[in-house]
Amino acid sequence: MIDIQKIMASPDLRRIGKVILYRPSVTSTNRVLFKMAEAAALQEGDGLAEGTVLIAEEQVAGRGRLNRVWVSPRGKGLWFSVYLCPELPPEKTFLITFMGAVAVAETVNAEFGIHSTIKWPNDVLIQGRKYCGVLTETRVIERKLQFAILGIGMNLNQTEQEITESYGPIATSLRIVLHRPLDMQRLFEAMLLQLDGYYESLLQGEYDRILEKWREYATFLGTEVTIISDDEPHTGVAKDIDENGGIIIQLKDGTERTFYSGDLFL
Repeated sequence: MIDIQKIMASPDLRRIGKVILYRPSVTSTNRVLFKMAEAAALQEGDGLAEGTVLIAEEQVAGRGRLNRVWVSPRGKGLWFSVYLCPELPPEKTFLITFMGAVAVAETVNAEFGIHSTIKWPNDVLIQGRKYCGVLTETRVIERKLQFAILGIGMNLNQTEQEITESYGPIATSLRIVLHRPLDMQRLFEAMLLQLDGYYESLLQGEYDRILEKWREYATFLGTEVTIISDDEPHTGVAKDIDENGGIIIQLKDGTERTFYSGDLFL
């Protein structure tokens, strides 16, 4: 359904999308590309080109954060991963996830004129329902980032019934929101262009650009939220994120606490 040769030939892409690998079916694009990157690291020569994208028509064992199932039926969404090798300290790799979420939100808003929002740490929503998840997995040796795999799973053409059967009322698809099926070719190419641009900013050390854009879409900031961390619920006002991607919450007793993991409920 996607002409990857046409996309790879685009003169506007610098790194991400210059090489695109296609598979009809995979366990998960992140898992397969991660193994490819590990194998390439053991070989002499150039190995994988930075910015290589692996896209599949379906994932039979798609995963989200905390190994949660991400249902990825054939032909119903964009399921892809990107191989990246930025010079980042391990504590800054959250920027890759933030970059991915911003690129998704920017693309959808530009293409369809509908407003996406971002929920910490890796969800992209429309009308309060999740349609996209972003998952970054890394290989770190002796405190040095060897590579990162940025995975994006976006619900496009599922019907309301299909979404309800897979996820329940917490999720949606762009088809549900727009009341029509989506052209994957155009959206995928636009997505890669956005990712490519933000990745160049990351490589140039323009971290503030990514963070400010992320904050722009993180409309939950300034509102009351509940985070469940280490099986404990904590309620308060989401104030901001810190320099390492943690969410700062002013709890009801007035104290501020920063969380680096957990489930956020708006």
